[in-house]
Amino acid sequence: SDFPDILTRKILIFAGCGNNGADSLCIARKLFLAGANVAICILNDNGSELFIQHLKVCKNLGITIKTINDNPYDTVFDFVIDGIFGVGYKYNPQRPFPLSQRWRDVMKNAIVLAVDIPSGLGADSETVIRADVTYSIGYPKTIFYKMKNRPFCGKIRNIEISFDKTKSDS
Repeated sequence: SDFPDILTRKILIFAGCGNNGADSLCIARKLFLAGANVAICILNDNGSELFIQHLKVCKNLGITIKTINDNPYDTVFDFVIDGIFGVGYKYNPQRPFPLSQRWRDVMKNAIVLAVDIPSGLGADSETVIRADVTYSIGYPKTIFYKMKNRPFCGKIRNIEISFDKTKSDS
């Protein structure tokens, strides 16, 4: 494991509304059930079917959940999981996403793990999340290797899964 002390950390999980967010909520559930101190921040409570299913499970477990428009938590987190946007992001990837300075402050000294890609990667603004480690799901994405993007990815770990790579456009 890259993070053997994960259960002792204060963990904030950012979850977008798509399947990348669903993956992040699944991670939140597993960490919570293992005894970790987990809090979640979602963009909103409407999204993909998979996102909705995992959000219901997290709510039923009693995991603390806020939206990006709420005031941030009163704690400073030392570990952040970025699951806002993944490679299947259906909106304009150049558009900055809504991560206010207030939310950035609660994660300013945290280790950041990005799920699939760092959210906002490829955007021409400073709203991109800078990851210490990126867990690329399925295969390494070509966007990782553009010189301007590389510093935002940190260490890249490929997580093998079974799917038809010929249907991907990245």
